[in-house]
Amino acid sequence: MRNQTRLVSKWMNIGFIHGVMNTDNMTVSGETIDYGPCAFMDYYDPKTVFSSIDVAGRYCYGNQPAILVWNLSKLAEALIPLIDDNEQKSIEKLTEVLQAVMPSFEKYFYSEMGEKLGIDSINQNNINLVKDYLKILDSNSIDFTLSFRDLSKILNKSKSIEDSVFKNSGDFKKWTEDWMIKIVTEKTNLKDITKKMDLTNPCSIPRNHIIEDALENAVNGDMNLINEIHELYKNPFDENGGAEIFKKPSETNTPYVTFCGT
Repeated sequence: MRNQTRLVSKWMNIGFIHGVMNTDNMTVSGETIDYGPCAFMDYYDPKTVFSSIDVAGRYCYGNQPAILVWNLSKLAEALIPLIDDNEQKSIEKLTEVLQAVMPSFEKYFYSEMGEKLGIDSINQNNINLVKDYLKILDSNSIDFTLSFRDLSKILNKSKSIEDSVFKNSGDFKKWTEDWMIKIVTEKTNLKDITKKMDLTNPCSIPRNHIIEDALENAVNGDMNLINEIHELYKNPFDENGGAEIFKKPSETNTPYVTFCGT
């Protein structure tokens, strides 16, 4: 169970949306399989979905932990005859495991989110800080990936709030005040914190519009863009790697749609 909760937590922490979390697309080993309709989220929105067949948003970004619980419950049902000769005892044992799935996910998720914010310790106050941060991203339609990179720049004063992705967010300044209190409480050198943040938060992800352009070029016999982004994604934390255009979300509002054959 921990393999699966750790995996989905890592998906969520880089804005990855699997797109087709059917029970047959999950492994006991906790590995990602079936990359057909997957994509990365640009602007933060828990309801983000890309798959053409997911019209109801069942597998949207924010619903992935709940789908994990559902999938594991289906596995548990199949295991009932094998756990205990007494069916009721078997159900009770499996129910106990299933009840631990969401707490396990939240443990990994908030721990990793804390690292993305430069915070090592996880307690309820820090969990609330994470939740408030995500609310700011959601209400202001801020790019998920760029937000964390700008956060470390704001911390080391190499970028001002006015020059960051948070420039239009009126509630961000208040959040930073609470955030800085937590940072100071960690009693860690700010330079070390920002360095760790930049090794946790990628500056380059497979942006959907870039991938689409690369695929179209490849179909037409031009592999240059494929080769270029392939090298870029080998070092996703390298600020100096690749052109700036590869690191920014699409300038159009056209919804991106993926397919099982993408």
